[in-house]
Amino acid sequence: MKNYLCILLRSQFTFWYRFGYIQLHSSQMMPFEGKITSKEKINIFKEFLNIPFEYDEEYLVFHIVAQSGFEKQNIDIQQIKAIYPLTENARLSISQKIDPRIQLSMPFFNHVEIEKLERELDKKERKKAISMLWSLCDIEVSYEPYLDRLGIENLDKAIERRFARQKPNEIYRGNYLDYLYAYDRTEYYEPTKLGYFQDTIAILTFYFCFKQENKEDFSPEKIAQITANSEVFKCLSTVPKEDRNSFKLIFNFIKKQEKYIEKSKIDGFDFYVITPIFLFLKGEMIGNNDLSKTSLMDSNKIREMKKYKENFYFAVILFAYFFGYKYIYDQYYFSRKLSIFTSAEEENITESLNDDDFVFLGSPGGNNESPIGTKKTRKVKEEAGERKELIEKYIADQIANNKRFEIPFSEIKKKLELCGFKSRLSDEELKGYYPDATIDRKKNKKYLCFTQRTLALQ
Repeated sequence: MKNYLCILLRSQFTFWYRFGYIQLHSSQMMPFEGKITSKEKINIFKEFLNIPFEYDEEYLVFHIVAQSGFEKQNIDIQQIKAIYPLTENARLSISQKIDPRIQLSMPFFNHVEIEKLERELDKKERKKAISMLWSLCDIEVSYEPYLDRLGIENLDKAIERRFARQKPNEIYRGNYLDYLYAYDRTEYYEPTKLGYFQDTIAILTFYFCFKQENKEDFSPEKIAQITANSEVFKCLSTVPKEDRNSFKLIFNFIKKQEKYIEKSKIDGFDFYVITPIFLFLKGEMIGNNDLSKTSLMDSNKIREMKKYKENFYFAVILFAYFFGYKYIYDQYYFSRKLSIFTSAEEENITESLNDDDFVFLGSPGGNNESPIGTKKTRKVKEEAGERKELIEKYIADQIANNKRFEIPFSEIKKKLELCGFKSRLSDEELKGYYPDATIDRKKNKKYLCFTQRTLALQ
């Protein structure tokens, strides 16, 4: 019998303890001499870099003894020699959830080591987010050269400052990206796209003020004053009101500010272009908490943004790295139509619910005795009047309370299903209820769309 270390989910240990054995593959078992040294810590650390990880209490490291030479084998509960939680916090938490007779060994990692692991995994996820968003935006060139120019180290440092809740006025002689990621609007700026250009001037002001070798006391109030008194900021106030929601028209105006453009070209980047695009997309994401509702998923809007070429590419990388994988994967899975997703045509629900919710196919009169070979299927309401009333009430609530004038078909279907109706929804059905509305398709999603004129006719 030889000594091995293996990593398992705590839930797997629950089954191991309940049934007395678990089957392990040789690839899960790491041979060692029986004593935890720095070598074992490094090897386990590397293993964690290749498995999904979020919370330290989800995993346990086991010291087991087992026979060698088998591709896979059943490991009896008595073959466990020690159980290592990852951290002290995990040990305290897990000890309250398992049999109190089970003794947990000292934590495998200290807080410095686990923080390093979390940072490495976070970097990996953020880089993956860039790749996914690049694909979603259908950008044909590779993202790697643009990421290399920005510098993964610069992005890492900037996001760490954000995590540490550092404000721009707390960063001395930082990289421009440090100030960009740390920045949140605190002043009243235009509630239009013009406001993002005002933000850009403020960020540049932070960057240049705190770049000076002789550090002065630049409070946020003083930075705001310097920003507001700058020539380009004053010039922005002359942009016609009807042009303030057009990136194209504002950029045409900005291009005339030669001194500002020259100053905002930092390390070869046109930050006077990159920054407002990034801030605009960031604002959309924070406001909607849904990537599908941002301009990045609107084919017409993204076509316009792509005209800014590499400056748009840099903004996409900054956006993806700022928000990370968890804000992007859902839309990515949807767009790739994962084979495990239920298609719109598959409406039968066969999972077990309460008996009162079911009839038995093949059973006369729908009695409660299910003969062998019959299928349990959920009852589905068919009352057309109630269905129409539910749809109209749901859409009215969305318009009145949430000020939404584009209602996704998918959300209407969810509402129908929750209320026991068939979720199949056709264009003809909705057009029958709302003849003056339009049905648009955006990035493989269908929407029922209203205008103010349409609503007046309802």
